[in-house]
Amino acid sequence: MIRPVFWAAAVALLYSYVMFPALVLLRGALVRRPHGAADISPTVTVIVAAYNEAGRIVRKLRSVTAQDYPGRVSIILASDG
Repeated sequence: MIRPVFWAAAVALLYSYVMFPALVLLRGALVRRPHGAADISPTVTVIVAAYNEAGRIVRKLRSVTAQDYPGRVSIILASDG
């Protein structure tokens, strides 16, 4: 009973670390799939959490809005009032 379990485990390890990566590399070399590249500018959301920051919040918002990012930027401001 021990030998079949040992060989099953050995084959599973061999498949996991040697055979499967070799099959993936072989398939990648034989079957090429076209891919395209696009100019993507994802949206960015800046979350500003402020607690007792009344004196600094305007400077922080100016800093965030002055960033040079070529896309849509959203600002979420959470303040204690």
